[in-house]
Amino acid sequence: MKLNITIIFSITAFLTTAIQCSEVVIKPGSEIRVRPATENDLPAIFNLTHTSYETDFKPLWKKDYASLSPQDQTHIDEFAKAKEHDHNNAIKDFIKRQANKEDYCVLIALMIKPNSLYNITNQNESFTGYCVFQKLDATTIYINRILVDPTLRKKGIAKILARAAFAQWNTVTQCKVRALILNDEINTLYKNHGCTQTNEISLDSDTGNIVTDSNAPKTHYEYTYTIQKK
Repeated sequence: MKLNITIIFSITAFLTTAIQCSEVVIKPGSEIRVRPATENDLPAIFNLTHTSYETDFKPLWKKDYASLSPQDQTHIDEFAKAKEHDHNNAIKDFIKRQANKEDYCVLIALMIKPNSLYNITNQNESFTGYCVFQKLDATTIYINRILVDPTLRKKGIAKILARAAFAQWNTVTQCKVRALILNDEINTLYKNHGCTQTNEISLDSDTGNIVTDSNAPKTHYEYTYTIQKK
């Protein structure tokens, strides 16, 4: 199962024995800790997701993509609400699979208060973002989404989450991601960070599945990133 409902930031990882996503503590002196999400984290995740759909998804979709599907243009609020609902359900499914040590992960980034770097408690941490990804085969992960609190973007948190995802399985050497063709900011970001564009595809706006009709307008670029193991 792919998390197919990410139409804005979809940042698009198999050992013979599945392993549980592990906690990553950034070196002392940093202010960010990454750990696997649990069901207790869902309210914070859902709140950030809602903000993203309201402030990022809806304006972009209405401006550049709703014309591809007239019903979506007429009912943009209902359409966005349905996509958000699907996304939240998929997040819950990924967390359950993660707990069962399947090849699905949701990691969250927590900001540690400066006076608590060596005394970490829930009261001393605040939620800043999350990363959703899965292992496709022995060497490849697919990052479905990385999302960071809008007030904390451009501080390297997304990069920390991505690196934590890269480190989950020792055999993984590449990461696949997707981006809307007309999302210039995300496409530029991927290219600037060394992603190679590999394909142009059309995704069904309702199901998120790839459309096989050759006449369907292309909606997404696919990228591959080579992971450098230290």
